Amino acid sequence: MVSGFSSSSAANSHDQNNYYAGLTLATPVAGLKVGLAYDYARNVAGTDDSILGVYASFQATPKLSLHGRAEYVNNGTSGGVKEGSAYTLTAQYDLWQNVISRLEGRYDLVSDQSSTRNNVLTVYANIIYKF
Repeated sequence: MVSGFSSSSAANSHDQNNYYAGLTLATPVAGLKVGLAYDYARNVAGTDDSILGVYASFQATPKLSLHGRAEYVNNGTSGGVKEGSAYTLTAQYDLWQNVISRLEGRYDLVSDQSSTRNNVLTVYANIIYKF
């Protein structure tokens, strides 16, 4: 289990405290890990933002891994989305030493009917060199 706390203060900004807790567990299935993460931000202006996420990771082969994540967002900040969720699927392949490729799809679902924002589907493709 990992947990953390940070506090920030900046000019022309509100002081904010951030809290994080995360847990990753191995399962009886070879190569499968599952986890849970919770982020909470408290702003001195009185707004609370929180994200709860669950995720799974599966090492299918020595070079191929598959990942899934679901997140629930409750945003107390005025002017933005108040409530929503996001679902992400990722396939990662290690091309060469220090070079990986990723194909990722993400669907953001706005649950707050008062928001002017729409649901969004995005697809990302990356080639990454690790230094």
